[in-house]
Amino acid sequence: MSITWSIPAMDSRTADGFVLTVHYDAVAANEQFSENIYGSVSLDPDSELTVPYDEITEEIAVGWVKSTLGEEEVERIETELGVRLDAQVTPILVTGTPWN
Repeated sequence: MSITWSIPAMDSRTADGFVLTVHYDAVAANEQFSENIYGSVSLDPDSELTVPYDEITEEIAVGWVKSTLGEEEVERIETELGVRLDAQVTPILVTGTPWN
């Protein structure tokens, strides 16, 4: 299983480009299935984040997300993705009827 964090969008102030909200997508995948958790974090406008908007990379933004979430929450999200992926590989619930 691999887990990839990506940033599909950021909300920023037009006046100075300061990023206020970072939207993230964490995806766990194996050869057959994938699961994702989408969320967002708010950044403190009074923080020392001073990277000019046009110099922000996805790697920097993912770092902000993980730092804002904290190590425990990142671990919880990644564990949850693993549980969901395992449930696809070995389902514990199926829908259907025995006569079909």
